[in-house]
Amino acid sequence: MGRPERKDVDYFPFYVKEGRTLFVLENKYGCQGTGFFTNLFRFLSRTPDHHFSIATESDKLYFFASVKCDSDEGMDMIELMVTTGKLDKQLWEEKQVLASSDFLDSINDAYRRRSGKCIRIDEIRAFFNITTDINKVSTVINPQSKVKETKSKDTKVKKDTDTPPPDEKKLFLDCVKLTDHEYELLVKCYGKDRTDKGIQKLNDYYMIDPKTRLKKPQQHYYCFRSWVIKEVDKDISMEARNGQHKKDFGKHDRGGKGEALHGSTPGRMSPAEAKAKFGVCSDDRPYKTEEF
Repeated sequence: MGRPERKDVDYFPFYVKEGRTLFVLENKYGCQGTGFFTNLFRFLSRTPDHHFSIATESDKLYFFASVKCDSDEGMDMIELMVTTGKLDKQLWEEKQVLASSDFLDSINDAYRRRSGKCIRIDEIRAFFNITTDINKVSTVINPQSKVKETKSKDTKVKKDTDTPPPDEKKLFLDCVKLTDHEYELLVKCYGKDRTDKGIQKLNDYYMIDPKTRLKKPQQHYYCFRSWVIKEVDKDISMEARNGQHKKDFGKHDRGGKGEALHGSTPGRMSPAEAKAKFGVCSDDRPYKTEEF
């Protein structure tokens, strides 16, 4: 079995010539601005698919502890980076997701020899159900169409009341909660067999100790990609090694051949052979041959 496909990188380009964002950060926050800038993109480099949501308080605490920055000043610096366009404005304002189109373009070289491509900013927006501003622009250009659009939206809402929204969490097994889109992404990245094994492992983890169950189910997807899939690959590798050991042991137990040796032991003579070569054996047991 090949190695699992990676969705992170070990480096990102840091150019000597400073850009507008780094220039403003350094002028306003000094060395702390430089440290936040580099630690933020180091964090996104090692995060699967290079984006991270800090919508929940626990995720926010984890992020600012990882980048070694106070949360109040860190939020101000994030807003500044959104203003300069270094971080995606839509993802931040609507979902509080940290992602950068410039950063994704800069690490494309790391994915050159991989089977999978680097995720795009529009794929991240689609994952969080964020639409583009095309509809907003069209309504401004054609103000007369606003009445028609509002009517159509009202009818859509009435039709979709019986069906759950696309981002609603569904229960997998006893404890794991994922949206259909999250499950499809996991299957696309890791395959159905590994994804189902990962869901089983995460479910077992919560069932063993109910106190460890996460209160916010939106974190199950990130748990899966951060550590669960690694444990699944360890189990698969262990099963493959154990299977090979059993196969090798079976061959050795049969003397390395497909047929049994009819009760004989390698390196020992049968009673008939011992009598023919050395005479009668008192207890009629085979003699062990030795080579000098």
